[in-house]
Amino acid sequence: MKLGVQEFLIILVIVIIVWEGEQPFLKVNVNGKRFCNESGPYEFMLHSMYMQPGHTYVDIFDANNKEYCEQFDEVGCCRMFKFPNGAESNMPYDYVWGQMTEGENSHHGLGCLQKADTLEELAEKLNIPADNLVATVECYSELCAKGIDEDYGMAPHRMTPVDTAPFYGIRTCSWHLTTLNGCCINTDMQIIREDGMPIEGLYVTGDCTGGFFAQTYPNLFTGLACGRTMTFGRRAAKIVSKL
Repeated sequence: MKLGVQEFLIILVIVIIVWEGEQPFLKVNVNGKRFCNESGPYEFMLHSMYMQPGHTYVDIFDANNKEYCEQFDEVGCCRMFKFPNGAESNMPYDYVWGQMTEGENSHHGLGCLQKADTLEELAEKLNIPADNLVATVECYSELCAKGIDEDYGMAPHRMTPVDTAPFYGIRTCSWHLTTLNGCCINTDMQIIREDGMPIEGLYVTGDCTGGFFAQTYPNLFTGLACGRTMTFGRRAAKIVSKL
């Protein structure tokens, strides 16, 4: 199946939003209520989000979001600033933000990113109760000032107030963290049949392989997917080169 320009742009916008949405900004459900520790592991977050009305949640952040994204000191693929060792992020903040705001009022943005000068206006654009959102933001900002998340226990350096206009919101949804299926292989990277016997001449590495993870993707183990892809790929290449 070939993708048209519109389909490609939809996929691009979704991918870009992932980097911003993975940041531990304030998250509320469609009732305008906070419901989780936004800094938790992916699977904890996704399970919490899935249980919200309509499997839907909204990221809420303000004009200081660039400063906060750096303050979060994220690890792995969702980091948008250089790593301590000098390595570049695979999705720098300026690029992500540029893509999001460029499409804010065009077909590129698909109506995903909403911007407003007041929280009430933002709530209206996001179709969530304004009174609840304002109360949630005020409560959360008070906790940020205290430096203690008395509701969900977020780490202090991940707590960032929402108090500087313009305000932003992205309405999105959750179904599952990742798919964990794939072709089962042996230690020689050969695909094995249901009877456990290998299929000669057929090798698989990386995310196409199954059986590596159990029930979830351990996002706190940074570089695991990329690392195993390179390691298994090298082993497969060495085996094939000897044939």
